[in-house]
Formats: sequence, C-alpha cells, structure tokens
Amino acid sequence: MFSIERIIYISIYRNYRIARSKKGMEEGKMAVKVGNSWVTEEAYAYAKAKQAEPKEGKAMLSQLSEKFPDTNFSTNTAPFSGKGVNNIAISPNILKEMEQNPEKQLEYEALIYDCANLQKTLPGMYQKNGSKLEAFGFIIDSNGGLRAWSISKSTGSKEKNAFQCMLPRQDKKSWASRIVPKKKDSLQSAARNKRYGSQLDVRA
Repeated sequence: MFSIERIIYISIYRNYRIARSKKGMEEGKMAVKVGNSWVTEEAYAYAKAKQAEPKEGKAMLSQLSEKFPDTNFSTNTAPFSGKGVNNIAISPNILKEMEQNPEKQLEYEALIYDCANLQKTLPGMYQKNGSKLEAFGFIIDSNGGLRAWSISKSTGSKEKNAFQCMLPRQDKKSWASRIVPKKKDSLQSAARNKRYGSQLDVRA
C-alpha cells in the first residue's frame, strides 16, 4: 500500500507531466518515445530524415568486399586506375541505388558475380593468345553501363598495350571475345608499338 505522502507525490508528478505535454504541444515540441527515451518531435523528425538520407556508398562497398573477397572494389571509375587483374570500380550513385533498392542490389550483384568469374580466367586466355595480362578491371559507370580495361604485354615485346571497351550487359557470352585480343592482333600491336610506341586502343 502507498502512503498518503506517496500518493500525493504521484498525483503532483502526473499533473506536472500533463502540463509539460500540453506546453510541448502548444510549442510544437510534443514528446515522442523512441526506444527507452523521450525526445521532442523536432529531434525525432531530424533523426528520421538523416536515417532516410542516401549514404555515400561506403557501406555497400564493404558488403561487396565481404561477398566477393577476391575482388578489389573502388569508386574510382577512371580506366587503368587499379593494380592486379581483379578490379571492379562502381560509380557512387550506383552504390546508392543498391543501398536503397533491394532489386537493384540483386541486379548489380549478379552482374558483379559474372564479372568476377570471368576475371579468374582472363590471364590464361591472354597467355593462350600470346600476351601477358598485367592489369585488368571492370567499370560500372554512373549510367549503369559496363566497361572493361586492360594493360597487357605481347610476347617478345617490352611495350605495354592499353585497351578499353564497352560491354553489352545483355550479351555476356561476347565479353571474353571483346576483351581478349586475338593472337594476330597481339602480334600486330607489338610490331606497331615497336615502331610508334605504346598507344591506347579504344573499341566500342
């Protein structure tokens, strides 16, 4: 049983809370319970808005690195900007789309899966055609388009061949043939570089 003093205290405190709530309502600062805390509506609205703001893509990039541990991810979509043969650069706005839209995340992760699998086979393909692949990367640009770039060296040549091309996302079977230079092309490129120096070949 509560003592009379305790009952009076509870009554006073309750009236005090009611008065504060009314004052808050009048001032547009009504209290809102969030978890175990009471905050003003202004604070709640601010926090909610920040939560809904697009992130910078870093969180998604970390997720992709965990899902594809053998791939080097970055947001630098300039060609020839990575080291090694397992680079995938993704435009920041595409990463935001992935964070905000589960369907887009599924779409691009499936694309990345195919890119990563092809990257594993490319060094052998280049070697078979008389070249050594020194650096390679895919780029998913701000429009969702897919590009590839490579730096290779033909057998018997000290010059490096820089190459980039667009890839049709709907025709994945053609990617390897578009990326890997034919043996004849490789030999011609080596001879051309020997005469004129290394140059950048861009194929659509």
